[in-house]
Amino acid sequence: MVRSRKWVCVLSSLPMIAGIPAAMTHNIVVAMALISLATWGYSSWSTMGLTFPSDVFAQDIVASVTGLSGLGSGLVSTLFTLFIGFIVDRFSYLPVFIVTGTIPLLATLAVLVLVQNPDEARKT
Repeated sequence: MVRSRKWVCVLSSLPMIAGIPAAMTHNIVVAMALISLATWGYSSWSTMGLTFPSDVFAQDIVASVTGLSGLGSGLVSTLFTLFIGFIVDRFSYLPVFIVTGTIPLLATLAVLVLVQNPDEARKT
């Protein structure tokens, strides 16, 4: 199950790169199409990301792990919103779209390296 979720994360991270050219196009229809594609990738990836704790951790701590990750996500989102405003005011949306297009690739790499199938981990 973990292997298939990892593949969904890999396939979902690729459309997120579409946000980068969206910031550089002058055609509103193309920009919206690229942003929509990137947003679909984020939605798909986050669905898998939210299910990993139930695959990796023991049933009695899944709620705690999920709660702590939600807390961390909320705090980082708050800070990132302030950061985005600062960057857009000083420069443009391009740096923000570049970062939001590349971070998911790093997150996917982290998932591939760090998240292991619990059954395989027990064998070692």
